[in-house]
Amino acid sequence: MQIQQAYSDLKKKLQASTKNESTFLNKIEPQIKPISAPLSGLAIQSEQRAPDGTISVKTSTITELVSTTEAQVNKLKTDIRRLGKEWAAADSAARAYSILEKGLEDANEQIIKISDMSLEVVKEIENVSRVPRYSSYKWVCHY
Repeated sequence: MQIQQAYSDLKKKLQASTKNESTFLNKIEPQIKPISAPLSGLAIQSEQRAPDGTISVKTSTITELVSTTEAQVNKLKTDIRRLGKEWAAADSAARAYSILEKGLEDANEQIIKISDMSLEVVKEIENVSRVPRYSSYKWVCHY
């Protein structure tokens, strides 16, 4: 239950953060475009870390770097959506397992009760079979 609550809280925070960032970016975009236009062709040198940890120096334009960053952000968004779906599927499977496990525990308890009752019946049958058949009759002799 705590994991589900943590996931729910994280999801809400991400949605709020994304909404706030989108609103902010849409608001300042008209102001930034005229300023950034002369910089779009400017080439800069940047260090980039490869997945294996090696660092390479690359010369790129700001437009290329922005495009690369946007592509990375879009990939991360896609990954987050996919992981959210996987989380939901795993959560659903965990809930089903929990229900099944509870059902098995209940069935096991019933089996134990029935076994105990069966054992009592067997003991009663054994006790009845030890009593002589005619023990309830009184033998009376008349002279």
